[in-house]
Amino acid sequence: MKYARNILIMLLCVAVGLIIGKSFLWVREKYYPDYSFQSNDRPNRLTGMGDAPDVRGFVLRHVDSQSLGPLIGEWKNAFATAVGIEYGPDLTQPALTQACKTAHDAGFSVVLLPPGASPKNPYGRPLPQIAQEAETAGVDHFVISWLNQDSDASYWRSESAAVRKVFHGTVILGASHEFALRVDCWDATDVIGIIGPIPFARLLPSAPEKISETGLRSAWSCTLAGWDSMADYHKKKLAYLRCNVPVAVSHKLPPAGVKDEPTLNPGLQAMMYETLLLETKSPDSRIQMLLFDWGVTGDVNTLNQIGRNLGMMKKVAAIWAPEPETQAATQTATTQKKNP
Repeated sequence: MKYARNILIMLLCVAVGLIIGKSFLWVREKYYPDYSFQSNDRPNRLTGMGDAPDVRGFVLRHVDSQSLGPLIGEWKNAFATAVGIEYGPDLTQPALTQACKTAHDAGFSVVLLPPGASPKNPYGRPLPQIAQEAETAGVDHFVISWLNQDSDASYWRSESAAVRKVFHGTVILGASHEFALRVDCWDATDVIGIIGPIPFARLLPSAPEKISETGLRSAWSCTLAGWDSMADYHKKKLAYLRCNVPVAVSHKLPPAGVKDEPTLNPGLQAMMYETLLLETKSPDSRIQMLLFDWGVTGDVNTLNQIGRNLGMMKKVAAIWAPEPETQAATQTATTQKKNP
């Protein structure tokens, strides 16, 4: 009798557990459809290793189909799978189409960016016209704004609606981090674009000269967690645009009354890149896209090496400008890869 009672109690406990589990799943599916709940040992932002952002690559400022192919070969070594194209005044429809074909043939997606900042259309021609060119060429992601001051929400809702009539890829509104919180038309975009450089938390002047990887991850987390919360609120993903870390960087604030002029510190810059990439792989992150400037002093080798070491730069985007310094840096990176 006692044995049967114990079996009955056990079955009742199992039944109650199943009811609670089903209730939990129902609440998740009804109120939190965008989230994926895991076990209690799910990694947090500081320790977790989730998936890399969906779009990472390198952005061309001047389209040259002959040089794009070899560059994509270089970029694959940095685990990139996207190429961005800056819409300059000399960009033609055939050149854009050929660049998209070259990128797609190599398995890369294409991001189209404006040539500069503006509170309204930054492209110089009506956005629906640019959108039609992008659709015809095969662009995958279209950044329609580059805001560095307050703007008219109704204007951007109207422009976004006009773009969507002809362009069927991802539409991105971009705003600098100083003004992103003041934008009230994120409903008009598929992805929220935050224009860098991205600020990070810095220690007091009295802090030690050295900082650990955990400390740098915490510095990034303070900023990234805030943007993640904003994206959660709007039920959107994030794109970080032009988020390079300067080679002149410091993890400490300057003393009171002293001008903030960090010195060149390539070692800290490399650590900042590594920890930024680690943070973007957090399972809690809403980041879908990372765009890096290509050709900034020291960044070519740094981004390539970090990408190879961590195997994390799977899908990145960065801006490449074929200027003498940039070309020399690219050649140096190629030489070092062939002659390690």
